[in-house]
Amino acid sequence: MSTDNIMIDSFYSTKKLMRGLGLPVEKIDCCKNGCTLYWREDSELFNCKFCSYPRFKRSKHQRSKKKTNISYKKMYYFSLASHLQRLYAFDDTAKHMRWHSKHERNGVIRYLSDSPAWK
Repeated sequence: MSTDNIMIDSFYSTKKLMRGLGLPVEKIDCCKNGCTLYWREDSELFNCKFCSYPRFKRSKHQRSKKKTNISYKKMYYFSLASHLQRLYAFDDTAKHMRWHSKHERNGVIRYLSDSPAWK
């Protein structure tokens, strides 16, 4: 690595950096068997509506007053729209994103979209 490249040393620092970029991430609980996503109208369910498997792991400490629900499986949803807005916000990256619509063809195949098989 070059000397001006600085590596982040912890997971917390990485999360803090990503949060600062303004790219939202949504955590969605899933059924352990992959049947359903607990999202939108199903976000309040405690059991899978297809296989009836519980959404959360059972707590080992049943007597504790503090109840934390830990799901069996999670999925992370990165919104494509917000990522594209971020790419088009800067002139340097927007120029590269628009290349496909603006490049000249002149009968020479310069990219896959120029070939007859693509059309």
